[in-house]
Amino acid sequence: MGFRFLTISIVLLLSAKSFAIITQGNYQDVPNPGEVVGQWGSNASCVAVGEQLVLTTCHQGGGVGTSIKIAGKTYRAADIHQFGDADIRLVKIETLTGQAANLSDYVGIYSGHTEQNYIATIGGFGRVSGNPLTNDGVEYGYAWGSSSNEIVWGTNKVTDLTESAITGNFNELGTSRATEFEAAPALGDSGGGWFVQVDGEWQVAGLFRTVERYSETWFRNGYNTAYPHPDTFTALRVANYASIIDEAVVDMVPEPMSMGLFGVTSLFVVLNRRRHS
Repeated sequence: MGFRFLTISIVLLLSAKSFAIITQGNYQDVPNPGEVVGQWGSNASCVAVGEQLVLTTCHQGGGVGTSIKIAGKTYRAADIHQFGDADIRLVKIETLTGQAANLSDYVGIYSGHTEQNYIATIGGFGRVSGNPLTNDGVEYGYAWGSSSNEIVWGTNKVTDLTESAITGNFNELGTSRATEFEAAPALGDSGGGWFVQVDGEWQVAGLFRTVERYSETWFRNGYNTAYPHPDTFTALRVANYASIIDEAVVDMVPEPMSMGLFGVTSLFVVLNRRRHS
């Protein structure tokens, strides 16, 4: 490519706005798992993984009593299970009157090891793409626009995979490395999801953590637009925690889940039959 770039990771909690997905157009008909992404407090997101359960990251703060908006309704965090010092937590939610939540759309936990084989769907609330960024008439990315209360969906794919993290890039739409609905997270996306379909079932494989730069997202080098520079973003790799999430589910929602541990994917399939697929 002619240049090497220093990637600076910016944790996605610095804005009071929640969830931003940067797209390269007004995408229609993006495959998605339904109303499973929620707003965590005022500065982050979460993913529904059961009728009463959401996953989110930890670094954005909040705790028991934090407001959660999902599928057009407002809930609060009733109980939280953190996994040591890992940036992931399982949260039991309830209505504002203390009744058990009863979410109709939720996803399974991805527990495999082949995330790179899937085109992932990403989506969320809040900021959307703003004005295109140009240098000498050549577009190289997008400024971050205003916040929105509508879910915006896009797609991406794994460019690097470690035991703890999934990495994606924001490639220029129409190029060989871009997905059909190429998109990237932006500030406020902490806890939002990276979703894959496994045998027709939607599962969450990652929770967003960092982006490369603040206030804009690039697919070309803004200083020399002859060179590609797809911005990098990362998500916590959920599969690394699948088995202990399974155990935590049984502790937090013991009935009827106390019938036994079946492995996290089977447990959600058997006991949460209304999951969106």
